[in-house]
Amino acid sequence: AAFTQGGNELLDISIDDQDHTAKRIKEGEVMAAVTASSNHITGCNIWPLANMHYVAAASPAFVERYFGSQGITTKSLAEAPVLTYDRKDALQDKWLHQQGVSARHAPQRHWVPSAHAFVRACEAGVAWGMHPTVLIKEHLEDGRLVQLVPDSGISVPLYWAHARNAQTG
Repeated sequence: AAFTQGGNELLDISIDDQDHTAKRIKEGEVMAAVTASSNHITGCNIWPLANMHYVAAASPAFVERYFGSQGITTKSLAEAPVLTYDRKDALQDKWLHQQGVSARHAPQRHWVPSAHAFVRACEAGVAWGMHPTVLIKEHLEDGRLVQLVPDSGISVPLYWAHARNAQTG
C-alpha cells in the first residue's frame, strides 16, 4: 500500500513459480519478486522471508480409493493421479522422488493454477497434491484432507528480491 500511495505507480502483479522468479528479475520483466533463490542477483537486494512448508495431502476418500488396500507404496503412488499447479511446479515430482518414485513412473496429473481451487480439487477427491501447510491447516485439523506420509513434507526457503532502484516499501 505504501508503494502505491507515494506517487502514480500502478501495480501489475504476476504469478510465477518461486523457483523461476529470479530469472524474471534478471531479465528485467519484474522489479521485485518472492523467490526460492538466495543467490546474488546483479542490481538487487535479497532479504530472507521464511520457509514455506508443503505436505502431500488428499481427501480421506481419495486415500481410501488409491491407497486403502495396498497402502502408500511406490506402485500406488505411481498409479494415483496427482494435482500440479502449473507446468513449472516441480514440488510433486520432488516429493515423489523422495518416496522412491522415479520420473519415468510419474503418475498422471491434473493442472489447476489456483491455490484455492487446488485445495478444493483435492478435497473433492480429484487427486493428491503438495499444499502449503499454512493454507490447509484447518483442513488437516478437521479431517477434510489427510497427509499421505506424515513427516515427509518439503520446506522451501523464500526470499524477497527487488531491484535496488525500486522503492518497494
